Amino acid sequence: MMLHYQSLDTSTFNVLHELMANPTLKEAGFVLCGGTALTLQLGHRMSTDIDLFSTLNVTAPKMKSFMEKTFGDRLDITSMGDLGIRGFLDGVKLDMIKFPYPMKHSPLEVNGLRVIGLDDASAMKLHAAANRGARRDYVDLAELLQKMPFERILINYQNQFNPSPQALEHTRRAITFFDDAERTTTAIDMLNGRRWETSKQIIRQSVANPRHIQLLPPPKPPLAANPHQQGILTVNNSTPALPVTFHQKGTTTKPRQSPKH
Repeated sequence: MMLHYQSLDTSTFNVLHELMANPTLKEAGFVLCGGTALTLQLGHRMSTDIDLFSTLNVTAPKMKSFMEKTFGDRLDITSMGDLGIRGFLDGVKLDMIKFPYPMKHSPLEVNGLRVIGLDDASAMKLHAAANRGARRDYVDLAELLQKMPFERILINYQNQFNPSPQALEHTRRAITFFDDAERTTTAIDMLNGRRWETSKQIIRQSVANPRHIQLLPPPKPPLAANPHQQGILTVNNSTPALPVTFHQKGTTTKPRQSPKH
């Protein structure tokens, strides 16, 4: 399997590998989810935060206690809720969450990383896009729609969250409502050259034709302008990891209003 390590900066890469190598966190069932899990598999944008989810019997106070004892002053916890903690480890944003729904597929295990697969990730990303409305959620969803039809993502979403018919209809409508995303000013460092207008086009066409993959290949960046190109890591049972080239680079979800039709 191919992981796109060029989508992580050096700090995120180092923190992620340290967390994944920790035997206690492995035993507690923590798996990489969120945008970083997707960018590692799709390689479409930079991602600089880490979301670790577990479906096992872990609690926020236990997470906080263990992380503080293990990492000391390197860790800055900024908030703790019913299901997890949020903070920074060596300056890298970190969320650790007790995920209240069982995963439908086993995570991928590649080169020491435990990463949620695309089917489970697609369900979470659809939920995030419909409820949070961040531009990066739509960008990620558009890239997923280059790999699987919208109908499959909807099935994954239904299997994961068991939404009511009303909630499912809200989700269908909300993901073609881009106003919230377009009010955000946070830049997204795209690695494949895809433009925002094209991502929106992919989503609209996929919702309109849910059984078909809307293939719109991104423009290829010029070789000289793409310092990330050597950062692809290929791993399988017989091939050792290739060298990886890195470059240096130096929000609470709330329900959105349904668009009016």
